[in-house]
Amino acid sequence: MEVGERLRQIRIHKGFTQSELVEGICSVTYISRIEGGKVKPSGRFIREVADKLGVLPSLIIESDNEQAELEVAKIYDSYKQGTPLDDSTQSFLGMTALENHSPKTFFQIYTMLIEHASSQENPAIQAEEYVRRSENLLPSEPEPHDRDVALDYYRALSRFYYSKQQFEKAYRYEKIIEKHLDEDCPGIDRARNYFNLALTRTQLDDDADLELAFHYGSQALDIFRQTDHQKGVADCLTTLSIITHRMGEFENALEYLDELDDEALGYLSVSDDETDGHAKLTKRAVIDYNYGRIYQKMGDAEQALIYFEKSLEQDTFAQNEKFTTPVLTRLAELYAEQKNWERTEYYLNRAFNVAERYDLPGSKVLLLHKQAHLHKVKGDEPAYEKEMQKAIQLASDWSFTVDVKEISTELADHYYEVRAYKMAAKYYRLALERD
Repeated sequence: MEVGERLRQIRIHKGFTQSELVEGICSVTYISRIEGGKVKPSGRFIREVADKLGVLPSLIIESDNEQAELEVAKIYDSYKQGTPLDDSTQSFLGMTALENHSPKTFFQIYTMLIEHASSQENPAIQAEEYVRRSENLLPSEPEPHDRDVALDYYRALSRFYYSKQQFEKAYRYEKIIEKHLDEDCPGIDRARNYFNLALTRTQLDDDADLELAFHYGSQALDIFRQTDHQKGVADCLTTLSIITHRMGEFENALEYLDELDDEALGYLSVSDDETDGHAKLTKRAVIDYNYGRIYQKMGDAEQALIYFEKSLEQDTFAQNEKFTTPVLTRLAELYAEQKNWERTEYYLNRAFNVAERYDLPGSKVLLLHKQAHLHKVKGDEPAYEKEMQKAIQLASDWSFTVDVKEISTELADHYYEVRAYKMAAKYYRLALERD
């Protein structure tokens, strides 16, 4: 790293503006030119700013890897205890990530940077850059002495890819975690791994192929119950209700939800604390949404609408717009079944807006698929074909293999029925390539 860039990073890490740092030393123009790489700093300048920054001059001139790694480890320990990264610490980590360090230090740095960037209001660009750089740099098979920090890093990647709806990549990292968990690892760590494996398999598998997801979810539930982990139990019951209703086991699905409702009574009442209240509203929204899904599958549209509308209301109060695309989509489906096209398009448009605003490619694929079906019901086959092609292209761009296969096969069947055999062959071939 150039001296000017190193100076800029250290200055930001220490919380100085340019004018504050050089007051009584030199002009702001001079330090600006140094940090921009246009001027080589004098020895006197380095000594004076180093003294003001409280660092050795050598840290500005060249990196001190040993000291930097000790500082990263200290920040990491504090971060694991719940201390968030502030701007200066993030800047220091960003600077240190550009230097030469041990894999352990890089695992620590990128775990913190990825999680911090992912938690921001608009995380996509910065988080994706950290993920790209770290995946090029770090191994997927850690050395035994780096195992614990490596697993934290893989968890950060799994969460990132799950939030981006890239479920195959999320699943890959959870399988790496599963492989490297010790037999005597804390029960909660293993339960969380099983739970995340259940979540990703639920997203990846067809309704008739969810046995593995159910297996992982059941294992996670057993461990969470043994350790009396209330949130883990609630999350598992929610996921198992989703899995069983997709498998067509509606009575079992309702039993899981009823048990969840009973277990949740103690902590779902709205709190006076705003943050806690939002979290409880979110949990209530998830429960209501899943009741709606089960009643929809059972053909009870009236009950399904009641629960979906309650779920949407809870998410709205909790300011969870990012998570409303599923319930908005289900409402659109129910109104389409009633041939209430005005309400159908209203909810589909709301869902599209949310998916666009929060860059949710998986939701966009689903919504394009739903929009295509709406065009077909109305008899507009060219619009149907166009929306289906857009859904397939987007799914291909994001490597959503299951979606590409399913939607391509459906579009190929359509072209075959209308005797457009070349187009049918094209999309059958595309579907077969995803096997």
